[in-house]
Amino acid sequence: MELVPDVTLAVAGVAGSPWLIPLAALYVWMRLWNAASVSLEEEDAFVVYSLWLHRNGENKISEDNAFLKTETLAHKHGFPAITKEKFTKIIDKLLSLECVEMEEGIIWLREWVRIEY
Repeated sequence: MELVPDVTLAVAGVAGSPWLIPLAALYVWMRLWNAASVSLEEEDAFVVYSLWLHRNGENKISEDNAFLKTETLAHKHGFPAITKEKFTKIIDKLLSLECVEMEEGIIWLREWVRIEY
């Protein structure tokens, strides 16, 4: 909703000057791109990494097992422990981004993870 005024003003601003249309289109595209970008924190990425490492052959893992495996992995690598509350918030964030789906406590990874060193 916050983009509607910007887009409206950009379109209205070029009504009298057709040569400004490409600039208005670029402006609108940049605003949409910035609004669509989502930042992932280090903890978010760590949870995704743990889910990927511990998934089964169908790219699924139970939520309880995922939390336990993430705790173990964090301890193994010397990272701060992730609380159950924080883990749940991260899973909710991944659900909202449609990176994962969840049904009856089973997390289904919908995205591929490529690990590079």
